[in-house]
Amino acid sequence: MKILILIQLIGGICYAFGSGDISNDEKQKQATEAYNRVRDYLKIEEKKYNSSSKLTRTSTNVGDIPNSNIIGSGYNPVKHSPLCFTRDCKMATFGLPIFSFNYVKPEPGTGCAKGLLKPHPTVTFRCTPGAEKDSHVDIIDKLESLKKTTMIGLEINGGAKIPISTVNSVAASYKSSIQTKFMVDNILQKHYEIISTTRKVTFADLRMFQEQMSLSDSFIYTIENLPCCEYTDTVYRYIADHLFDQFGFTYVEHMILGGIASENIFIHQSNVTKLKENSVNIAREASISFGEVFHVGTNATFSHNVEEKNKFDRSIEDRYSKVIEKVDEVEKVFFSDLVDYTDAQDSVRCNFLFPGVRLESGNQGLKGWEEWSKSVEDNPVVIKFAVNDIFRLLTPHRFQKPNSHIVEKKELIRKALDTYLNISFYCPGNCVGHGKCVDTGYFQVGECKCNTGWTGADCSVMVGLSGTLCGINDKIECNGGPIIEGNTPQYGCAPGYVREKYHWSVTCRKASSTIDVGFAGTLCGINVKGFVIECGGKKPWLEKCPNGYKLTDIDGGGAYYCYKTDASSEDLPGTLCGFGRTYSNRLEDIDCDGHYPSRGDCPRNYHLRSQHVGQTTFTYTYAYCVKD
Repeated sequence: MKILILIQLIGGICYAFGSGDISNDEKQKQATEAYNRVRDYLKIEEKKYNSSSKLTRTSTNVGDIPNSNIIGSGYNPVKHSPLCFTRDCKMATFGLPIFSFNYVKPEPGTGCAKGLLKPHPTVTFRCTPGAEKDSHVDIIDKLESLKKTTMIGLEINGGAKIPISTVNSVAASYKSSIQTKFMVDNILQKHYEIISTTRKVTFADLRMFQEQMSLSDSFIYTIENLPCCEYTDTVYRYIADHLFDQFGFTYVEHMILGGIASENIFIHQSNVTKLKENSVNIAREASISFGEVFHVGTNATFSHNVEEKNKFDRSIEDRYSKVIEKVDEVEKVFFSDLVDYTDAQDSVRCNFLFPGVRLESGNQGLKGWEEWSKSVEDNPVVIKFAVNDIFRLLTPHRFQKPNSHIVEKKELIRKALDTYLNISFYCPGNCVGHGKCVDTGYFQVGECKCNTGWTGADCSVMVGLSGTLCGINDKIECNGGPIIEGNTPQYGCAPGYVREKYHWSVTCRKASSTIDVGFAGTLCGINVKGFVIECGGKKPWLEKCPNGYKLTDIDGGGAYYCYKTDASSEDLPGTLCGFGRTYSNRLEDIDCDGHYPSRGDCPRNYHLRSQHVGQTTFTYTYAYCVKD
């Protein structure tokens, strides 16, 4: 008997620390087999719990409160976002269940837990009915403000045995989170400012006590099959793919169920500047808009300046609305005036209504706030949650099988987490060789600092686009070299520029895109019949042109421009590229790098500005591509 025990002990030690009896090739083969075996097993579990393809999860028991069984589920802070921004997102994505427990019928007097099959006593369920009295407006214009808003819905337990500061810094990373990527692209690449207005309804508070709970079979299976005990590439892939990605390295220990009504408005930053200059209170207008959508607010809320509201509404050029309703356990989605964010070129206005809100046509069939808030208890979602680490679960007490090697496996997982969190920051296209990628400090996103002559979020756009306008008539020189009888378009254009008819006048347009900035005479901003495009934040004629630019007029004051006087200076935001004018069924058309503003199309890092300009007998429609 003693000899047998000694042999088992020696065998266990050899397995844990590597035995000369097993070759490295054999160890690799066993590790690969374990990887594939658990991968196939978790595919079945993933379908069973439907945690990736369907964000709103319900228990298999009829009568359960939807999403109440998310308590005890895994969560990966790096991979997922605790808040929703895209139109098809309803709430945070959670991993496979880490804990297993039985549901029992509620005790008499549970109140709001009618029909709930809730865990007892390992999970407390407390009714917390209530609604916020006022809407909350977040203005998201930078990555810093996006980070602050994103993390509102998530709390990491202060005692968690993970590098909390590191996890917070890489949480909802750009590479992994669809929500983060959507927002970051809108801020950095499309130059949008997002005004997010929300109002919450609370329903119930759930809190679990892990000491009294059993681990799920799938979590145990994944840990038990982890190859031990050498840290190899295959072992890291096993931990990253099967543990961190399928479950997470934290679990949900506390959550609040309820509902969130939200309206997100996307406005181009240039229009935001214009609204502020016109003294439009953007946060107030967003709150009023939210109130109109949800039929909620006091008389004071809606006693607003009509002119300001019109200016605000005009800054929103496109919109899509989304509603979700759960009927007989089948989710129904209703859309109206949809514009997919991946295709939208201009401002986007999004209405996210969840849960239990229905839109028949426009906003005419939309339930009011009171009616909607009462329906939340029938289909609540997770509106806030707190997580703790999985390392406290990896103990000999929970893994009692002989040769479980749980201590060694715990260290392998901790080492893998250090590698997993060491995420390189990302720049679009790695700046395509025309710039340097610099870490912003948020979401593992880098910002391209472009080399001279290149611009754009990924430094792929030449500074000087074809179609850039330079000079007018004999008033403004396009000073790129000697031409006939001077340097004005009235007589000709410098090499590299082409003469074009323009606004009862003539101008020179750049013939091809180059990495060179525009010549002296490059047009920036315009003020014609109330249609104003700023140059470097300045309104021509109404304000002094920026340094290095000078004011001129044409048609005896019919139109004013700022034009560049220093050929070496940067082309400022407001630089005009391309032109379109329609009148009396006629069209004047100049493209900007192959994009025609008259057709509503502008290249990256340029935005469309167009307006109807009234005359005594007919109306002109002007259109430009304007540098961001």
